[in-house]
Amino acid sequence: EDLGVEVRSTPNGPTLAVAELTIGNLLGLLRVIPKMDKDLHAGKWNKQIGRQLSGMTIAIIGFGHIGQQVAVFLKPFNVKILAVDPQVTSDLGFNVSLDEALAEADVVTLHCSGEEVILGENEFARMKDGVFVLNVARGTNIDEDALIEALDAGKVAGVWLDAFNKEPYDGRLKDYEQVILTPHVGSYTLEGRRMMEIETVDNLIEAFEKIDNEKK
Repeated sequence: EDLGVEVRSTPNGPTLAVAELTIGNLLGLLRVIPKMDKDLHAGKWNKQIGRQLSGMTIAIIGFGHIGQQVAVFLKPFNVKILAVDPQVTSDLGFNVSLDEALAEADVVTLHCSGEEVILGENEFARMKDGVFVLNVARGTNIDEDALIEALDAGKVAGVWLDAFNKEPYDGRLKDYEQVILTPHVGSYTLEGRRMMEIETVDNLIEAFEKIDNEKK
C-alpha cells in the first residue's frame, strides 16, 4: 500500500476443495483404504481393522476459511472439534491452546498459515498414542525427522501429507505404508480452480473501478 500497489487474494476459491480432500484422506487413514486397495490390486485379500471417526476428538490447527469448513464437514460425524487459532473465534469448535489440543486429540489436522514448525519433537511427545496427523498447510509446519520418530515409536498411527518442505517430494516417508502422500493437490478440482479464476477477475475489476473512482 505504501508504494501504491494494491494486493488482493482469492481466499474462497480453494476452500471447499481442500476441505473435501481433508475429509477424504482422514477417512482413508482411519479405514486403511490405501493399503487394502493396493493389496487387492496385487491379488491379496487382506482385510484390515480400521477406526471409526464418530466420537473422536479432532484438533484443527488454523481455523480460517479452510479450517472452519473442515469443521462444518466433520459435525455430522458426531466428533468433538478443538480449534487452535488465537486470531479466530467461532462457535464451530472449542477454542483451546495448542498444548491442550495435542493432549486430547485423536486427530490433528493442520490448516494454518506461516512457515514455522508447528509439530516438532516436543509436540509429538504431548500427543496420545495412536494419533492421526494430517497436513495440507505448509511442508515446514511439521518436523519430518520428528514425525518419522513418532511413526516408528507407534505414537502416530497414520499420516496424510499434501505439502512438503521440498517438492517434488523424495523423502523417507515414501517407505511407510501408513502414510498417504499426495503431490500438493489440495485445490486441484475443476470447480475450485474455476472459482479462483473468477475471484481473480473480480479482484481486477474492483481494483480498476476503485482507481477510476479515485480519479473522479
